[in-house]
Formats: sequence, C-alpha cells, structure tokens
Amino acid sequence: MAVSTDNAFSGPYLANGVTTVFPFTFVAPSASEVGVQVNGVTVSPVLFDVVIAGAGGGSVTFQSAPSDGAFVIPFLNPSFTQDLEFENGSAWLAEPVNEGYDRSALRDQALKRDVERGLTVPMGESGFVLPDLDSRTGKALFFTNDGAASAVSIDDFAAPARAASANAALSAEIATQAGRLFPTIAAGLDATEDGGYFSVPQAGGANDYSILYRRQGAASIEINRYPSAVWVAQQLEFVKITLSPMQFGAVGDGVADDAIPLNDMAAAARALLTANGFASVEIAGGNKLYRTTQSLNFTGLQAWNLKVVNLYILGACTGKAVFDLIGTRGYTFDSVGVWGDKTNRPAVAFQAQRGTPGGFCDNASFKECFTDGWFSRAAVHDYGQETTQWDHCTIYNRDHTARVAIHEGYDAHAMTSDYATTMTGGTSFINKQFLNCDWRYLPADENIASITGISNAANAVITAPGHAFQIGDQAVFQYIAGMPTMPTVIGTVSARTSTTFTVNVDTTARGTFGGSGVAIRRATQSPIYIARTEGFAMRDCYIVAYGQPPIEVAFPDAGFQRIETFVLESILFEGAGQSSSVKFMSGASSKVLGFTLTTYNAHSFGSLLENPNAATVLSLYSPRIESVDPLFENPLANDPSRFAAYGCQITYNSLADVAPYDWAQFTGSIVSIFNGTYTVFGTFGLGSVVMDGTVTASAPAATTVRYMTVTVAGVPYKIKMESVA
Repeated sequence: MAVSTDNAFSGPYLANGVTTVFPFTFVAPSASEVGVQVNGVTVSPVLFDVVIAGAGGGSVTFQSAPSDGAFVIPFLNPSFTQDLEFENGSAWLAEPVNEGYDRSALRDQALKRDVERGLTVPMGESGFVLPDLDSRTGKALFFTNDGAASAVSIDDFAAPARAASANAALSAEIATQAGRLFPTIAAGLDATEDGGYFSVPQAGGANDYSILYRRQGAASIEINRYPSAVWVAQQLEFVKITLSPMQFGAVGDGVADDAIPLNDMAAAARALLTANGFASVEIAGGNKLYRTTQSLNFTGLQAWNLKVVNLYILGACTGKAVFDLIGTRGYTFDSVGVWGDKTNRPAVAFQAQRGTPGGFCDNASFKECFTDGWFSRAAVHDYGQETTQWDHCTIYNRDHTARVAIHEGYDAHAMTSDYATTMTGGTSFINKQFLNCDWRYLPADENIASITGISNAANAVITAPGHAFQIGDQAVFQYIAGMPTMPTVIGTVSARTSTTFTVNVDTTARGTFGGSGVAIRRATQSPIYIARTEGFAMRDCYIVAYGQPPIEVAFPDAGFQRIETFVLESILFEGAGQSSSVKFMSGASSKVLGFTLTTYNAHSFGSLLENPNAATVLSLYSPRIESVDPLFENPLANDPSRFAAYGCQITYNSLADVAPYDWAQFTGSIVSIFNGTYTVFGTFGLGSVVMDGTVTASAPAATTVRYMTVTVAGVPYKIKMESVA
C-alpha cells in the first residue's frame, strides 16, 4: 500500500444533530489508528466505529449523532511502535517492507500536522526553553525584551492589558507616571514597594517617551512605553475620556452590591472634571444592571461635558437618592434607568437642587431615561433646577403613598443628601421642559387586584380573589366591563374576606358587571407636583393617576404667589377616580400669567380645573384652554367663583359647562364643541365703541350686573357690563 495523500486529518465537519457518519480521506493503517475530536476534545474510541477503505480513506460512524453545531474532525493517530523484525538470511518480502515504509510516512505526516500547529520561531533564530513546571503553573507565557520565555501571573499580565485598552486606566497610569517619575531605574526601585509601579524617562529626552516598570522582588519588569506625561497632558485636552463601572470592579449582575465601584467611578469623573473643567468625560454603563446600597455622589460637578449613557441602576439605598445631583450643572443622561427596590426602598431616583442660595443646578438633559419600581418620596425631585429638558422619558412610581415627580422652586418637600448641603425657602426655578414624556402611578402587587365580580347594591361587594385590600383602604376602579361609570367613584373598604371586599359605592344603577376589570389602591397624593416656577412646559405628554388629580399646582411661598408661562400642551390624561385634571392649591392672591392647557383625553369626573380653597380666587391671565373628546362631560371649573380669567381662549363642551357668568371675572372667547357657537365676553374701557349691529339689554333691571347682546356682522356676542363708578 502506497501513501498517496499528505493530509493527516479531515474536516472539520459541522454536525447537525442527526448525521452519524463522517468520511475521511487520509490513509490509516488500521481502524485503531483513527481518532476523532469533537469541539477540540478527543473522544473515546468506544463511542464510534471505523471502516477502512481499500484504496485509503474511510469513515467513522458514531453510535449517537454529535450535537447540532458541534465540529467533528477525524484524524490519523498512528502507533509509534516498531513491530517488524527481519532475521538474518530470511526472505526480503515486499509486503512487510512496504508496511514499514508506509507507517514511517504516516508517522511523519502526523508529526508534521502537530508541529505546524505548535509555537515556532523564525528560521535563523534560536529556540527558547519554557520555565520549569513550578515556575509556569497558573502563569501566562510572556516574552522579555530579549525574546526569552518567561512566566507571568494572570494579574500581572491583565493589569497592563486593561490599562492599554481603557482610557480611564490609561489616564490612571499617566497620573502614576507623573507622580512616580524617577531619573533612573535604581531610584525607582528604591522608592517603590514590591508590586508597585514607577516610570523612568527614556534617555535622550523627557518629551520622547517614558517607560512604566513594575517592581518584582529586586527586579524591574518593563510593562509598557508611553508618551511622556507632559505630552499626554497636552493631548488629553483633545480626548474624550470614557469611564465604566467595570473598570472600577463592578459586577453588574443586579445582585452584587456595586455601590463602591460606582462611587469610585463618580469620584474619577469628578477628579478629571476638576483638573480640567472643559474635559469631555463619558460614563458608559455597558447595558448592565448595577445594584447599589449607597446614594451615588454626583453632587457639585461643574460638568458641561459630562455624559452618562446606557447605565441601569437597581437602587437599594433605603431612604436616599439613587442619583444625587445637588449643585451639578451641564450634563446629559442618555438611556439611564433606575429601578427602586421594594424592600430597600430609595427615596428618589434622581434629585437635584442648588444646594446653596447662590449655587447653581442647571443645563441638564435627560433623553430616553426611565424610572420604575418603588420610591418613598418621588421618582424624580428637582428643586430650583433650571434650563433642563426631559425628552421621551418614562417616569413611573409604584408606591401609592408617594408622588411620581416633584418640580418646585420652594422646599415644600424635604430633600436630604449624604454628600451636599441643602437649601430651604424660595428660589428661582425657570425654563423646565418635558417633551413626549410619560408619568404614571403604576400600581403593582398589593396595590392592584383583578375583579371577577361586582354586585348591584347600595354597598357593592367586589369579588377579587387574592386581593390585599384592608378595612379603611380606598380603591378606584378601571376597565370595568359593563359598568362605564365605575372609574368616576372612589370607594372605602368597610368589610373584607380573602376573596371579596365591600365598598361604599352604590352600583344599583351602574349597569351589570361584564366579567373583567381591576381595583386599584388610591394614591394619597397627585402624581405630579409643580410650584413656584417660570417657563414650565409639558408638551405631548401622558399622565396616569388613580384617585387624585394628575397635576397639583401649588403656591407655597407667601411672598411669590404666581406662576409665569405655564404650558400643558397636548396632554393625554388617563386613570380613574380623578376629581379634576389640574388642581390649583390657590393662595389669597395666586395667579398664573400665561396659562395653556390643551387635552384630547381628560378622564376626570368632577371638572377639568379645580380650586379646593373656597376662600380664594385663582387668576388666569391669557389662558388658552382646549378640551376635546373628554371621557365624561364635566364643568370646566369645580366652582367658577373661585377662578378669574382675563383674555382667555377656551374650546370646551358648551357655554353652560364653562359658566362664564359665574366666574369672579371673565373676559375672552369660548367656542362650544357641541354646537360651534363662538361667544365673546369683554370689558370696554373709556372712549367710543363703534359696532355694526344692534345692542339689546338682556338682564333684569333689579340686578347690579348688566349683560348685553351685541350683533356684529350678523354674529351675536354676549357682553358682561359692570359699573365703574
């Protein structure tokens, strides 16, 4: 048998989980001298059979097909023993001689195959000897400056590799060079502990490059060569520095406590920004979830070029802010998310304020960010944070006793910090904008129950197996099939079993339960709180509230009873149990100068606007109010006598639902959605008034207020008249 092939293996073949037979084309002297590797591991010969073809080649047949996706390689595995022996004077037969030659050639082929896969040096160079077993165990192969083989621990090997691949680590090494720069290797060794690093300028010029050494015993191990510290410091002015929690030892599995690495990372960013206020620093989370039991210290940064991206935090810092941004300005959070741990509930996901009356907290941008989970104060709380924009963010809180968001220019809600001083009192709060954002009290766990039955009774019995409602709890109802007015009621639990609870809601005339719906624990506060602001805008936003008005507007500062340029434009309100969509907690002289509210889906059952304080009148200047397609037909105001409007433009259900005659003051125009009527109310000052039409008195003579109907170009207008004497 001649050996006409020079290959010593066939394949690799990609297994499909079905095929059991794999051919080979190399010559094998016997079936026992054919081996097989699957995914690089030589398998036992008892797992396959070999068939040798007469002219060379053959096939291996597995008893069970290799798994789908596995790589299969049949290979020549010749015996390295010599069994042929010729006696003196015996016949020189061709067959055993050829077999000996064939086996020698096949062994050469197998050796050539293995040698080609080994580590070699170029021709003309001397080979090298590996360190002995004890020296190389658990070590990596490393070549010294003269090319000799050395064994280096994994830690020694990985540290410079990580340093060379990460900007932050490189910056740290550069800082090490600058701080531990010695004129000679001997001087560096004398001043450096074993395992420590030092740098020596390359002879021939300090601005050429410097060499980073690690002391190992009495020897210096060259780790890398870098441009000089002077040159690097100049170049860093043009470089964006990227930091990652993983560089500081974070695990990022959502289980391990990464608080220290996260705060170390924040401290590194602070050091870089402090050294150069114009440095561009990016914190990249790497799309991992990091758990923290500490508040993250991002306070007091004058950043301007700080960007945090793809960073997701599980906040388990009970009673604290996850991101503390007090006194920080000039940053962007892009795709940053915070989940509040229910058991170790943080106070807030993001908090920001000036810190001191003369401090700043402004020029921030949040893009595609989110909060979810449980927060005991609010998901977001900012106090005097100015010139800030939130774009396409979702802000959720599952805690029914807390708010979803607090935006204020007065400390109506206490803010605490582990790292910064906090201020009190009124402060400037301007230029806040939200675009296409989503706020929700998002009920979960014990705060929501699926309903399987509602009785028709003066005190309805709600069937909800597994519910967690207790006597005295309040509930609202949503998505109740067959009972469309159930979202308008708030029920107090008066009795309960494990599968039912009774509420003081009369359902005798509310229809028949249609088989589905949910009961939701009533929130104790409006989800969004807004106070003492100028230039505040929400546009194309979505707000969900259960048991409270979605927005509460307050005037807590007795010395600043106004809000200026307050825009709520194209807002979708949803939820249940809402007495109004916007509740104004009015003071004695509260006013809103420039108010816009447009909505295409109000869910309130009482009124669109609410002032619960009967002793006050809230004045709205130049208000533009549009409410189209509300879920329920309701008055514009809960009590019109508690509101005054000057120069308004209102589009609403009907003139009767606006009730302009009942307002404390009312000037402007109303368009009725029901019939298209356009009605103008106004006060005419001194001077002549020329109208092309007729004037007709329309109020009884005994009243002190007069109304007249003015027809201009065929269009009737009703005008309220008061004596100015």
